[in-house]
Order: sequence, then C-alpha cells, then structure tokens
Amino acid sequence: MFSNHKFKIYPDEELTSEVMNSLTRCRYVKEGCRWVDKLQNLQAHLDQCRFEAISCPNKCSAFLSRLDLDDHLDYTCPKRFVQCEHCNQQFPGELFEKQHSGNCPYEVTWCENKCGAKLERRFIINHSKNECHKRTVPCKYCSRDFVAETLQTHQYQCPRFPVACPNRCDPTKIPREDLDVHVLAVCPSATISCTFKDAGCTHKCPRFSLDKHTEDNMKQHLQLMCGLVKNQQTEITQLCNALYTLTHITDGTFIWKITNYKQKFLESVYKSTEIVSEPFYTNRYGYKMAASVFLNGNGAGEGKYLSVYIKLLPGEFDNILDWPFSLPISFSVLDQNGNSDKRAHIKRVLLQIQHGSIFKNQRPMLTIKKHWDSAIPNLFRMKSSKPGTTSETIVLLSKLVWTMTNSFIHNCFCLSRFVILFIYYNCT
Repeated sequence: MFSNHKFKIYPDEELTSEVMNSLTRCRYVKEGCRWVDKLQNLQAHLDQCRFEAISCPNKCSAFLSRLDLDDHLDYTCPKRFVQCEHCNQQFPGELFEKQHSGNCPYEVTWCENKCGAKLERRFIINHSKNECHKRTVPCKYCSRDFVAETLQTHQYQCPRFPVACPNRCDPTKIPREDLDVHVLAVCPSATISCTFKDAGCTHKCPRFSLDKHTEDNMKQHLQLMCGLVKNQQTEITQLCNALYTLTHITDGTFIWKITNYKQKFLESVYKSTEIVSEPFYTNRYGYKMAASVFLNGNGAGEGKYLSVYIKLLPGEFDNILDWPFSLPISFSVLDQNGNSDKRAHIKRVLLQIQHGSIFKNQRPMLTIKKHWDSAIPNLFRMKSSKPGTTSETIVLLSKLVWTMTNSFIHNCFCLSRFVILFIYYNCT
C-alpha cells in the first residue's frame, strides 16, 4: 500500500546527540587498552590507539599493533633501511644482517693474533700479514715457523743463517752449521798445523800454503817420520812386554798345548829335537820358569820314553825370592778321551826333598845364552804298557799345569788320547 509513495527519513538530532555523548570503551580492551570516552571520540582514538593492528608501512606483509610497530621497523622488518654506525651507509635490514653486519670495513676490531692492537677491519689483513708482532712467519733460512717478535732472536741461533768466515776467506757467507767444517777442512785462509805434526813438525801456516811447505821440507819430514817409526817400535815393544806380563801364567797353573804332535814326534825320531814352552811364573812375583820336552826321549830314555824338563829362567823378582829353589814340582799327562769315565791320566810328583841336587846353582844367571841355567835331567819319563793305558798314576798336587794336545805316538805304543800336564805346587 506504500509502494507508490516515497517516504523521507529525517535524523533525530536530539537522539543522535544523546547517543554520541554516551560513554564507550576501546574495541581493544582485551589487548590492554583502557580508553573510555564518548562515542563521538572513538574514531579519533582508534586512529591513534597503540593496540590497533595495522600493516607495516614498508609493505613487508607483517600485520601488527601500532605498539610494536616501532620495534618492528627498527629491528625486524626485512624491508627496513638500517644505517651502519661505522660507515654511515644505509642498507635494507635483511641485507645488513646477512652481509654487512660484522663485516663493515670501517668497524674497529681487535687483532685476531691477540697482539693488543685495535684498528678498522679494512686494515686488519695488512696488519696481520705485515705488521703484527704476534703473526707467524717462516725463517727464510731454515723454513721453520716462528712468532714474528722471536724471529730476530732465532736468527742469532739459526743453523742456516749465513755468517762470514772468521778468516775472511770469501765474501760469500756460509750457513752457521757449516762454519766449523768450513774452517777445519775447507777454508784456504785457516791456519793449520803441518801434516807431519804428529811426527814433530811444529810449522803452522794458512791452508793454501801448506802444499808449498810440504814440498820444501820433504827431507826434514822424512827424518821426522823415521824418528816417529823408531819411537813407535819402542812403544810397541813396551806394550807387548806389558801385555805379556798381564797375560802370561802367574797363578801356578800352566797348560802347554803342543799341536801337530805326530809330525813333531816323527821329526824327533831322526834328530833329537827339544821343544821349549813360553816362560811362565809360579805366581805374580814368583820364580820364572819354562818347560821343555823331548818327544822321543833324551839320553838313556831316547827311543823309549817321553822326557820332560823344567828350567829356571832369570826373572824380574829374583832378588826378593828364596834361593836355591826348593819347592815340589808335579807333572801330568791328561787323557782326552771323549768319555770322561774312561779317562786315565798319567801323573807324577817330584818332591824337592828327594831331589836336593836338581838345581845346583843358587839362581839362574842372566848371561846364559840359552836363556836358562838350571834343569832337571830325565825328570819325568812315562811309558805305556799297552795302547790306551797308563801306569803309576798319582793324584795331582795342583797349581802349575802344562798340557800337550793332539795325539802322540811313542814307538809301538799309541797314546793318542793323552795330553801332557805339568803342575807346580808352592808349599807355603
């Protein structure tokens, strides 16, 4: 019924004024806004409300309250612009954080070698490479690495550091470790002794003139060498005598090994040959003696017996010994059978009391040509009743021993298992 009629609505100003003057709260009261005022002031409040959510003005897609906007724009907005405090240049926030921050060439930083220096980052590389006293540098002579501040000290000891020859032989410097060898063996200006120094030449000269000295003094050097050889021969003789004194028998036991017995025995059959042992002593400061043997016998025992003699020789200590010699002597022939149970040694003892006249002289004379004086003729004669056996075996009285190795064939009797053993016993 009203479709054909137009109606006009008129605002009620009195009611509008009443509504607009009514009190209301901010729509963000739950977010923490405590604003309360007339409704007519609401829009003006919302335009400034800190809790109202708005878009980031940098169009970074972030939607956040006005309260957080400043922090967002200053610190988190990826599209913000940040001014570097060191170089004063501006960079997008994302680029600043990923690339520029911590890498600004104008930022002052500490030296990484902990040398205490602070300088802009753009100077750090050059400082670390060329200036820092804590940097690691190689020694150009020995190639070892050192801290820069210790390199100079090292060079005072570096084995490859070039130093000048003390003799100024060459402008070229020599590695320190080679200097001693250079001076001792190579340096032409080094003063050295003559090659014949040990022979007695006292001449000294630079190495380069040594050859001339040697050529000019060949005769003198030859004379010196002859004298040296003579002195060395004397010394060798003295040393041999001293060695003999230290090594010859002095403990009262002397073992004499006669080798090639068969051959020597056959020789003694055709010519009565005496074999004499090396000298020995009854003790360290005792009588000097030697033993001798006739393998085919001697005198009345020739062709039947093995004749053995003991002889006194002039000794070093004769002046302090008792004379005439009056001590008992014992001789033995040792069986060398491999089976010790089957050995049958032949032993004889000569007691001085039974043979008081065997040493007729008071002491051996130093002028005797054969080097001995008194002897015991036919002292020890041994005979085998059958091959491999012995007779008249006596227990050893011990101390001085003389043995003969190899076998000995005596006429038709074979004593191949025996050696000769002499024993001297000092009755004290």
